[in-house]
Amino acid sequence: MTITAGTLINDALLELGVLAEGDTPTADMSAGALRVLNRMLDSLSTNQSFAYYANLVTRSLTGESSFYIGPAISLTFSVDLATPATFTCTNHGLSIGDTVTLTTTGALPTGLSTGTTYYVITAGFTANTFELSLTSEGTPVNTSVSQSGVHTFTQTSSLTKTIAPRPIGIETAYLDRSGIHYPVRVIDNQLFDGIIYPAASGANTVYIYYEAQEPNGIVHCWPLATGCTLGLRVINQVVNFTDLTTPTTLPPGYEECIVSNLCVRLSPFYPTIQLNPVTARLAKTSLDLIQRRNNVVPTMSLPVAVTVNKGGFSLANFLSGN
Repeated sequence: MTITAGTLINDALLELGVLAEGDTPTADMSAGALRVLNRMLDSLSTNQSFAYYANLVTRSLTGESSFYIGPAISLTFSVDLATPATFTCTNHGLSIGDTVTLTTTGALPTGLSTGTTYYVITAGFTANTFELSLTSEGTPVNTSVSQSGVHTFTQTSSLTKTIAPRPIGIETAYLDRSGIHYPVRVIDNQLFDGIIYPAASGANTVYIYYEAQEPNGIVHCWPLATGCTLGLRVINQVVNFTDLTTPTTLPPGYEECIVSNLCVRLSPFYPTIQLNPVTARLAKTSLDLIQRRNNVVPTMSLPVAVTVNKGGFSLANFLSGN
């Protein structure tokens, strides 16, 4: 369901007994509760069992050993009136080959338009400046006449990054080649660092390791594969609220869990009000239910040679006495 942080905070303060029916919190109360709410959600997001949602992310592999996965970059920039035009943005984070669109609060200079997809090209590319073209490595755009307002670029695609919410983890993975799926094992850094020749190429990627950096995570692949698609079942973290009024969609069961646990987190700020034991139990129960629902139980797999012999008798039947 769709709900705002303000509604969650009001419900929590009402359930805690800080507010009476029909009362509204002061601006300071709401601002403080919003900080507590976001700290709580940030803490819960480190636990994969309290995932905001599971999602499928795919990427076409072209022989890369790793790639980023994270949100699109959206930053303000300045541009001169020149041939070619130079765009300036300190630590813009873009890569050559990325595509961007432009918006403005005023007017872009002649030669640029909103709603058009532009390519970041090699010419003029530095950590703080770049040039744009209408085609990949094409002729850079020129600008003239005048401009006004604040300009913003938004990354729409990248050769080095899959644009998606940064996951807190990857549950499972597979490789799709011509419609046939092959399993890919998600391993930890210790196993991945033990690979003797990480630059080896192969028909299909067999292992991946996810490095959960900020603001973009890094997916490492081995061996390096081309002409196929990597599918990732990712766990996305709980989203923090930027303000009190922006609506956010929560999965079933999360509203009750957030409100009751927010009551528990807010109770130390109101020492004269005793936390209702029912609320405390509900906070734990609702969190346990979500964790139980989201928890993925690993399935053990054994080679066919172990599970079935030539006579057709399986190991499972042997252990069960059949």
